[in-house]
Amino acid sequence: MLEPEVRALCPEFSEIRVGRVPRSPGMLTLDTLPILEERSLRILEENLSFEPDIVLFGCTVAGFLSGPERHKAYIERLRKVAGVDVIAVAAAMEQALRASGVNSTTVVTPYMDAANNSLRRYLDAAGIEVEVLDSFYPGSIENLMKITEADILRKVNETVLPHSKSVFIACAQMPAMNILPGIRKELGIPVWSSIIATAWAAAYSLDAQGHRLRILDDAGYAPAK
Repeated sequence: MLEPEVRALCPEFSEIRVGRVPRSPGMLTLDTLPILEERSLRILEENLSFEPDIVLFGCTVAGFLSGPERHKAYIERLRKVAGVDVIAVAAAMEQALRASGVNSTTVVTPYMDAANNSLRRYLDAAGIEVEVLDSFYPGSIENLMKITEADILRKVNETVLPHSKSVFIACAQMPAMNILPGIRKELGIPVWSSIIATAWAAAYSLDAQGHRLRILDDAGYAPAK
């Protein structure tokens, strides 16, 4: 979902080149993470003739599983190869929540326990409390890909607490763009998805470099002009 939603959110990107990383069978785990990382690095190297202004690393759970320090070191490897800023979804999640002025969040995921526990630890290390977390527990990539916007909306409504300060919908495969405005309006709190956070962080980075990039999002999360 990352590519079509980023295209819709950031129409001023003149071109988006997608490097699809072959995945090992099953859900991503700490054991299979190094394979994904090395494949991602190789895919990036193969696409450098494109001369991108920015690179998006679109796997949310990779950052949680590896932990903040290891993931930061890996993203720095990608930056050195690319020669431009690299936006990782996990880091964008932290950045987006901080920009919203919150120190706690409700979380909805499509992950299994190991990844969910890693997500909790990642946010805890960033000083952001997980108020409550619930998952679809899909058990397989095939089931994860069947999750719909209606499923996500129902899960958010079942999970959010009366005192929740924000909501984060994790995973760049979760189709949440079209339902976020309604959730924000109903709850009256910041609501982010992995893809919205990534698009926002990319716009923020490009804005700092002197590039102007609008985000077609109704929440006012685009960088201040």
